[in-house]
Amino acid sequence: METLIKKVLYTGVGLVANTTEKVQQRVNNLVDKDGTYEKEGKRIFKNIFKSTEARRENLEDKAKDVIESIMGKFDLVSKKDYDELIKKINKLEKSQKATVKSATAKKTTTRKSTKKTATAK
Repeated sequence: METLIKKVLYTGVGLVANTTEKVQQRVNNLVDKDGTYEKEGKRIFKNIFKSTEARRENLEDKAKDVIESIMGKFDLVSKKDYDELIKKINKLEKSQKATVKSATAKKTTTRKSTKKTATAK
């Protein structure tokens, strides 16, 4: 589901980028035809580029909000929460291994001392 949403988002961003490129080409064509329009063409392109950037950022923000909303509805775990859980699991596993190792060492020591005491009698 998240992959689909990302594809839709990237498609929208791609369309915005493609549109910007087409506008740049048209402005360049106008500039090539008549050098007097060079300053005007640069100004137009600059304004369109700023507008496109603002729209792209707005689209990304909206897509992010939609993704977060969908994740909330489906009760999905975020990457941040997942990473935190993995860290906790790794910490618990290390703690458990240390406890098991310690308990095993105590049993071995106790058995050896019990055997020595029994042999000495």
